[in-house]
Amino acid sequence: MIKSKACTQQEYTNLAAVILEEGIESPQALKEGLGFLLNRYIDNHSSAIANKIVVQIEKLLLHADCVGFPNERCTYYRLLNYWRAKCL
Repeated sequence: MIKSKACTQQEYTNLAAVILEEGIESPQALKEGLGFLLNRYIDNHSSAIANKIVVQIEKLLLHADCVGFPNERCTYYRLLNYWRAKCL
């Protein structure tokens, strides 16, 4: 599992504000956001969080600087399919 540096809602909000201020989402920030969402889902199995996880994985797959190796890309596509199924 991806470990997020943002452990609390406030830390995640602060991280999101910095990302919005800079106008970019780096691959590292996207991965940290995914880690945060996965940790939140462990605490609270909600479809809203599952949907946000799907969006975050899609952002990672679409990012030009992220997931460059084929095996990593395949792993993210499998994760995406898994989480899409959870959203049904």
